[in-house]
Amino acid sequence: MSLEPNRNLIPPDQTLKSLPNSLEKRIYHFKKATTHFYCPLCSTPRAIANSPRPSVKNHIQMILTTSVLVLLFYPIMEWRALVFFFIIWAGLEGFQRLLFKRDVPCPHCGFDASWYKKDVREAKRRVQEFWKTRAAEKALPTANASSQEKLNN
Repeated sequence: MSLEPNRNLIPPDQTLKSLPNSLEKRIYHFKKATTHFYCPLCSTPRAIANSPRPSVKNHIQMILTTSVLVLLFYPIMEWRALVFFFIIWAGLEGFQRLLFKRDVPCPHCGFDASWYKKDVREAKRRVQEFWKTRAAEKALPTANASSQEKLNN
């Protein structure tokens, strides 16, 4: 099996039942996923639909938007209106990276590979914080039910 970029890394003949220690056992199809991988902490199959870099479609959109803005502002700015291309390019790059960073953290265990790459202690703190908030969310319904029983008695 050769590893090619942007290909499905999960073999199609492998079922979720045969995956090791997966927190998520249900079958879920990721629509338009660009990257398939396993979470390194909980071994859950994951996929990300956004790429951190602009695609060919995004470049075409940048060129069309720039050409429209240059045509609109040419009487005022002349050829200096081409600076809009770089502004649109920077905005699109930033937006693409924000969308990608939003999808990186695992929704099942809270592991964030981008934080792990920057600072291991911060990544560990974020995972612990994720589990504390998850435990608090699960504890709230029982606490509310017991408080309701106390009010009724």
